[in-house]
Amino acid sequence: MIPLEEKTLTGNKFWVKGPALPTPLLSVSPDPPSYSFDLTAGETSSRELSISNAGPDLTISSADYWFEDDGRVLVLFVEIANQGNAVAPETLVYAGGVEHDWLYEYSSVQALDHDEAIPVEIWLDIPEELRGTTRTFRVEVDPEDAVREIDEENNEAMIPRIPLPLLEEAPIEEPPEDELPLLEVFVTLGVVGGIIFTIRRTIKIRHRNEWQEKAKEEEPPETCQPCTRYCRKTELELKPALRKITHLSFGASVPVSGAQGKERQVKGELVDGLNKAVMAHRRGEKPEKLQEQVAPLAHTLLQQIREWLRGESAPRDVFVTGHLEGGKVTCQFFLYHCKRRGTVNVWEEEAKWKATVKDERDEFVGILKGMEPSKLGIPEQAAPGLTRLLIQFIEKV
Repeated sequence: MIPLEEKTLTGNKFWVKGPALPTPLLSVSPDPPSYSFDLTAGETSSRELSISNAGPDLTISSADYWFEDDGRVLVLFVEIANQGNAVAPETLVYAGGVEHDWLYEYSSVQALDHDEAIPVEIWLDIPEELRGTTRTFRVEVDPEDAVREIDEENNEAMIPRIPLPLLEEAPIEEPPEDELPLLEVFVTLGVVGGIIFTIRRTIKIRHRNEWQEKAKEEEPPETCQPCTRYCRKTELELKPALRKITHLSFGASVPVSGAQGKERQVKGELVDGLNKAVMAHRRGEKPEKLQEQVAPLAHTLLQQIREWLRGESAPRDVFVTGHLEGGKVTCQFFLYHCKRRGTVNVWEEEAKWKATVKDERDEFVGILKGMEPSKLGIPEQAAPGLTRLLIQFIEKV
């Protein structure tokens, strides 16, 4: 654990200041370095519980961070404690960059008995444009105030001065199959074993990540064309967590022919509002209250759809899909290569590896039939219909 230079207390929120940390280089070590911050505030009279103050009290007692996937992913590790005198129900923990409010992630916290604590990992993909910068992150348990606590003001902590590493090598494209073999390319790059090993490992990781995104759960098709590849995955272990909506996507099709057109993704305040509605549903909010919360979101989404369809000359059927994430899943990946053997083409296993990836899936929201781009305003029947579809979607998250 890194020694602290300074630790201050403002109200019941903690700001931890540590020494400036050097930007780590690309590491090939299987055990990435860990940096720790002790966020314990010590004794204070406002934390003392009395018989009249009964209930849970969630707080962040400590935090760590490290990097995964050769510096491509920042992992924030926090310990959530219930220092109250009653059970705290299941809730969320939020982590986000202070300077960039779009760099954020949620994870789940299971129900905690009094005086119980639990560690939670929050994985953040590092955008390319932020590499080489130093960022401060805010972590908050129960960000939506879903749990009624003795003290609602001690759920937040700051982790300052986290250096987001640069990648050591510029992106290296895998050479086409008709060019020199990969081994010959390595020989031309240098004779130092460490350089060759690092470049080989970087290409290998990038190559695997690309195939992991394309991997399917089905077996390879019975027939194949020479020099083609197919990646299959099987789930080995699931670490579940409360799901959240990361974005919505919608696309349009021509009603008669069914021809697909352009697509668009929606993030930001609309998705944040839907996630708040998800939390309200989990708290058992009454249907009429939930509808009041979702109806303005449906209206906003319809406005965005109409703006997106502007310029179209005919009605369109618009299909809406939500992308969900929650937890981690460890998978076994198999990469097959189709090769010619005699007079037949056969799949041969080229590589096999294990990896822990986000547990994510797409959930269909519904279809809006016959949206008229030329008409001003929003059809009266569209808003209530989309509200119902969004509520049904929220119940599935």
